[in-house]
Amino acid sequence: MLIITLLSCSKDKKAEMEFLLTNGDYKYWDMVYNPSFYNKANSQVFPLYCYYFDKSGKWLFYQYRKGIRYIYEQDDIEITREWNLTSDSTISLGHKIYKIIKLTNDTLIYKSDNTDSTLLVKSAVAYYTQ
Repeated sequence: MLIITLLSCSKDKKAEMEFLLTNGDYKYWDMVYNPSFYNKANSQVFPLYCYYFDKSGKWLFYQYRKGIRYIYEQDDIEITREWNLTSDSTISLGHKIYKIIKLTNDTLIYKSDNTDSTLLVKSAVAYYTQ
C-alpha cells in the first residue's frame, strides 16, 4: 500500500511540474543567467536567450535580437529539441541531464554537476517570435 501511495504522489508531482513548465500547453522562459553565456562582471538586465517548453515535450532555444525572438541556429551546434522530466528533481534538455533546484510558476533554476545554476523566469512580455 505504501509503494502505491508513493508512486501516486510521484506521478502527481511530475504532472504538477510539467504543468508549471508548460502552463498546460506551452510557456516561454527568459534566461536571466547561465554561466556559459553570461559574464558575471558584465551581466545584462534584459534577457538575451529564451526557452520554450510545450506539453508534447518540445523544447526550443531562442535568441533575442531587437525585441524579437529568433530560433537559435548555429551551424556547428546541434540542439536536440526535446525535454523530459526524468524524475521529480531532474530534467533532460536535449541529451543533457540537469538537477532542478527550484521550479515555481515563474522561476526555474537548474544546474549540472560542475557549473553554476542557470536561472530562468517566465517571460512576461509578448515578444514577436520568428
